Parts: sequence; C-alpha cells; structure tokens
Amino acid sequence: MTATFPELETPAPLVDLDRFERNVAEAATYAATHGIGLTPHAKTHKTLELARAQLEAGAAGLTVAKSEEAATYADAGLGPLLVHYPVFGEAKWERLAHVAGEVGLTVAVDSVDVAE
Repeated sequence: MTATFPELETPAPLVDLDRFERNVAEAATYAATHGIGLTPHAKTHKTLELARAQLEAGAAGLTVAKSEEAATYADAGLGPLLVHYPVFGEAKWERLAHVAGEVGLTVAVDSVDVAE
C-alpha cells in the first residue's frame, strides 16, 4: 500500500517507523546471534534520531562516508564511527582529528596515497 501526503512539499523524507524498528531489531538480533559487530551505514538516513535508535538497539557503531557526517554524529555524542570513504585534504583530516577526540574513530583507507 502506498501512502500519499499531499500536504508535504517534495522532496521530503518519509520513514515508516514500524518497519524501521523491525529492521533495526532484526539486524541487531542477527548480529548478536552471530557475534558480528554491526556498524550500519548512516548515509542511508543521515538522521541523528535514527542513528541513535540503531546504537541503542545494539549497533557497535555507525559507518559514514564523509568527515562532515562524522563530525555531525560525534558532536551529537554518537559513535564509535567508521569513515568508509577515502579522505583527501588537510581540512578533512583536521575535522577527523576533532572527531577522534570526541568518539572512537576508525578511518578506512584504500591506497597508500590516502594513508600517507
């Protein structure tokens, strides 16, 4: 069944909270049952409230794509965080240094150039 909301201007994010809560609980249960440290990608929702719900349900952390996203979640006290996209540029690394002072931080690299 598709719901319509003519009073909303588009684009507008709509979340089926019942489905969201079921999916989060199912993922958390699966991860716990199999000894997996689940770090869902917060890029799909970019919402502090949904990220907080994922952590409260047992997620080991959150995955983000950008240093700005990491800073937003860290400033809200949400973490640990995994930045899973190559980080280039001094400003981005400085931002991540701040994040690392706030919450646990892991930065994935995909080449020696990025690591250097």
